Amino acid sequence: MAHFTANQSTMEAICDTAENGRTIMVHIVDFDIMDGIQWPALMEALYNSNIGVGHMRITAIKWDQKVYSYWKHTGRRLCKHAESMGIPFSFEEKELKDVNSVCAEKDEMIIANCMWRLPHMSHDRSKQKLSDFFNGVRCLRPAILTVGRGAECESNSPDVFSRFVHGLQYSCAMFDSLEAELAEHPLARESIEKLLIGPAVMHMMPCQQNMIHGDQLKTADIPLQSGYKVGVISERNVCQARAIISRQAGKYYGVQVMRDGRLSLTWASVPLLSVNVYVYCRPAHIKLGIRQ
Repeated sequence: MAHFTANQSTMEAICDTAENGRTIMVHIVDFDIMDGIQWPALMEALYNSNIGVGHMRITAIKWDQKVYSYWKHTGRRLCKHAESMGIPFSFEEKELKDVNSVCAEKDEMIIANCMWRLPHMSHDRSKQKLSDFFNGVRCLRPAILTVGRGAECESNSPDVFSRFVHGLQYSCAMFDSLEAELAEHPLARESIEKLLIGPAVMHMMPCQQNMIHGDQLKTADIPLQSGYKVGVISERNVCQARAIISRQAGKYYGVQVMRDGRLSLTWASVPLLSVNVYVYCRPAHIKLGIRQ
């Protein structure tokens, strides 16, 4: 749901820019692209629309150069998919420290995207890296910044008991949802629990939290300190999210629009993940990120 929600917000921003039949150049700057599973769907949406795409470019920002040797395979797959639909496409990689060197061509529409500590992702990415990405890409003045994040990022209270209760609620919701989806596949469920959910829950617990300077800052606040303001997730996007979960008849999934503008996927009212949309707003002299 995080990818579909981010893609829908991106498509709406592109449609607003491509009014009057103008051909558009799309440049996506993606933090931690992994397998790039959300971008073929965006390509197909563009192909099936009336938008003229003169060129599509993806710049993948690597948060750790040691673990991403497979990114070249991701780039080749995306190039092949774009070629099958006749969309001019290019792919490049940049280290996080070099994000300031990303160049925007004339008339390019910049889209920034970040999926952060979703349930299937590793939890060893520090919030400082997230802040570095937001601050670095800000110089490109992106038309939209989409951020999907795991619900565990919302628990930043220094109170041990509050963190424990939050972790317990989240872990119960995750395990219950897995039981509902994978009751007939115990080996798959056990693998997901051990490799993904277990480490996520341990990261949330007070004994595992590394309370270094700045770590108590909420993830949702980092873009605000990096020169963005909260954007609006459209009613159409909310309806799409509800349509996705409606296929899970009889389950406890839900969609909630929170006061801070984020769209959350819930299980029995407990958030599992959230998506925010941000837009660039402030000049470069603002106080940056979590680094003092």
